[in-house]
Amino acid sequence: MPAIIEDRLANLRPLCTGSHKEPGSPLNPSCEMCVMEAAAYVRGLPHTDWPETACPVINGYAITWNDRADDEMRQKLFPLIPALGISRATPKVAVKRAFHFIDVHVRVIVPNVLDEMYEAEKEWAAKFRALPKIHDETSSRRSRELVSEFANFLATPSTSPAPSSYLKQNDLARALDLARALALD
Repeated sequence: MPAIIEDRLANLRPLCTGSHKEPGSPLNPSCEMCVMEAAAYVRGLPHTDWPETACPVINGYAITWNDRADDEMRQKLFPLIPALGISRATPKVAVKRAFHFIDVHVRVIVPNVLDEMYEAEKEWAAKFRALPKIHDETSSRRSRELVSEFANFLATPSTSPAPSSYLKQNDLARALDLARALALD
């Protein structure tokens, strides 16, 4: 595995959303990068947001988190950069990782967002938490069903929760979008 180039790691700029041209090139003189471009950069790999030495599951989750997080939250990915670029494992491990990400997001993150933002949605939070551990296609199917039910609930104007601020609405939308992406892929 390629070693970390310490001066590159030490001089990284704040992470940005989206994909970028090669750092320092005329099309990217400010050296903007997303988390996975930074992971490849600090390891001296060719410029890409999908380094061949990264686990595709972790890579996809990291890009999704990078692009959906606000600027402050995105910077919390910095400590992961050195490990992300060398996270590739066997296909069997990648499948386990995928189910783990689905499980944590659907049974922990989405209900926590609901608890923190919408007092009236405690029932939905409880439904997400009550799902059995998601570890295979069968257990994933039930999570997909519940995510779809909740998306339909939110799409019905008379039942949609009234967020106390745009930020809260945006946070729930991001959490639900990520749950959908994880549960439906």
